[in-house]
Amino acid sequence: MARFQSNSGRRTGAVGLILFGTVWTLFSSAFVCAGLMATWRGVSQSAWDKVPCVIERFEIRADQKKNPVFEVDLKFSYEWQGKSYTGNQLRPGTKGDDEYQKLSEVREKLLLEAQRDKPEGLTTECLVDPQHPESASLLPPSGAGWLGLILVAFGGGFMLLGISIIRNGLKSRSQKALSDQASQASQAPFSMVIFFGIFAVAGLGVTFGVVIPGAMRYFAAQSWVETPATVIWSRVKSHSGESTTYSADLFYRYQFEGRTYRSNGYNLMSGSSSGRDTKQEIVDAHPPKSALTCYVNPRKPWQAIVKRDLGASALFALFPLPFLGIGFGGMFWSLKKRRAEKARL
Repeated sequence: MARFQSNSGRRTGAVGLILFGTVWTLFSSAFVCAGLMATWRGVSQSAWDKVPCVIERFEIRADQKKNPVFEVDLKFSYEWQGKSYTGNQLRPGTKGDDEYQKLSEVREKLLLEAQRDKPEGLTTECLVDPQHPESASLLPPSGAGWLGLILVAFGGGFMLLGISIIRNGLKSRSQKALSDQASQASQAPFSMVIFFGIFAVAGLGVTFGVVIPGAMRYFAAQSWVETPATVIWSRVKSHSGESTTYSADLFYRYQFEGRTYRSNGYNLMSGSSSGRDTKQEIVDAHPPKSALTCYVNPRKPWQAIVKRDLGASALFALFPLPFLGIGFGGMFWSLKKRRAEKARL
């Protein structure tokens, strides 16, 4: 009787594992599908045909009431198979950006390459969709392919975990009582290795994708040139999500080596956080038309920030440590446990 109940309980547990693993895998596959679609879209758009084009207009418009705040007023002309077309897209599917310097950098690099002061009449290359030649952009999509690959890797890791859970459930249904220990020794640690491996990969991604580049920007900014500036606008910007966060948005102009530039760069770590009052204090201290000190990158003078110290954001460097500790520590523990279980059998 006891043996029957044991077998019945084991079968019930196996069915539960299979159902849970199936739901987990299906949910994770949504990230993989979204990532594959984004990757395909980015790669296909990057592979559009390059043709010569002439820029007729390239201005950056600023309007606090719009989203994004900064939009590119762009017009360029090109020919495709003997027919003339005009385009107005900087990148496929994007109108502008909330960071002025990202748009300014495109404009300034075009001027530097052509050794010109104004973009009007500048000859460069644009990307044309060969299937729909009326669709063209000056630049390929920004990071769409990489974002897609990250989603694929993220979802793929969780899919492997789900498949491993299903596999364990299927084997536990058919395993014999005498082989219980051997099966558990070979299956459970493998699932745990995948689980902890996801934490390890996440920690490495944040370390090499955010922390190290941020540290490099910090040390580089220490040599940027202190420059007087004038505030164009200042406001507290809210960001909606699971909870509302806030950031100080200061838009200012400055002169460097005889040229006038604009920027809304505030600090090295872009982002938002809770607490509106602290951001309002920053805005109140810098009303429109007031004087401001910024720091300008002498190699790329269209890049400027108001604060070049890290402040409390330096604590973000500690963020990946728990992921790395749990990930690599858990993988080591799982593999060690697996070897110990096999040695006992």
